[in-house]
Amino acid sequence: MVHTKRRNRLKQKTINDVVFVMTNSRLAKKKVARKANEYDVDDISSDDDWVVENDETPSNIEDLDIDNLVPTQNEALV
Repeated sequence: MVHTKRRNRLKQKTINDVVFVMTNSRLAKKKVARKANEYDVDDISSDDDWVVENDETPSNIEDLDIDNLVPTQNEALV
């Protein structure tokens, strides 16, 4: 069996080459997936229309009516 060592060496080299190619292709797919998730700030829509000024909000903290903000136990059951 003169060729056994050479055959084993070729099989091992082939396996190493396949593992190398598979690993590189997996890394390339991850890189493409990451680039797809990157967002450009200019592409994101502005949320300025969501900001609404409420004129009924008291300007002073002392003007807040805390009793009307927190429901009582009776109101929570209704």
